[in-house]
Amino acid sequence: MSSNTKNFLIVLAFIIVLILIGIGVYYFSVINVEKVPLNGDTFTKKMQEIGYTIKDINDISEEDDTQEKNTENLDYDSYYNSYLVATSPDLKITITFVDYKDEYDAKYAFESDLINHKLDENSKVTKSRVDGKNYSKVEYKTEFGKEAYSRVKNTYIRVTDYDGNSNIQKILKNIGY
Repeated sequence: MSSNTKNFLIVLAFIIVLILIGIGVYYFSVINVEKVPLNGDTFTKKMQEIGYTIKDINDISEEDDTQEKNTENLDYDSYYNSYLVATSPDLKITITFVDYKDEYDAKYAFESDLINHKLDENSKVTKSRVDGKNYSKVEYKTEFGKEAYSRVKNTYIRVTDYDGNSNIQKILKNIGY
C-alpha cells in the first residue's frame, strides 16, 4: 500500500470517529435530555419579567370576541390546569401556554396544530423539528411571520410572531422550551 493510500485511510478513519462522536454528543445533549415543564404561575412570572401582558383564559368574558377561548359547551377545567395567553408590549407576538392535566392531551394538541397548520401554497416555508426524550418543538417561518409549537411533558406552547422579526427561539430558550 502506498503512503498516500495509508494517509487517506487514516484521515477517513479520523473523520468517521469525529462523526460518531458528534452523533453521540447530539444524542446526549439534545435527544436524551429531559426538559422540565413550567406551571402557569412560573410561565406568568417569566413572561411578565420581559414585559408581556398575561390573560388567563378563565378570566376572558364571553362578550370578548377573541380567538383565545372557544366556549362551545366544552368543560375546559377538565382538560387543563392553566390556560394562559401572553402578548408582547408591541402586540406583535402572542404566546399561548396550556398546562394540561394529561400528557396525552398536550401531545394531541401539539400534533393537531401541526396537522392544521395551513399555509398559502405560494408562500415560502422553512420548517424545523426537534424531538427529545419528553419534548417536541417545531418552528415555521413564512413570508407572513413565524410560528413555533413546543410541548414539554403535559404542557404546550404556541408562539406566533406576526411580523416575523422576533427571535422566537430565544424566547422559547429563556423559558426552557
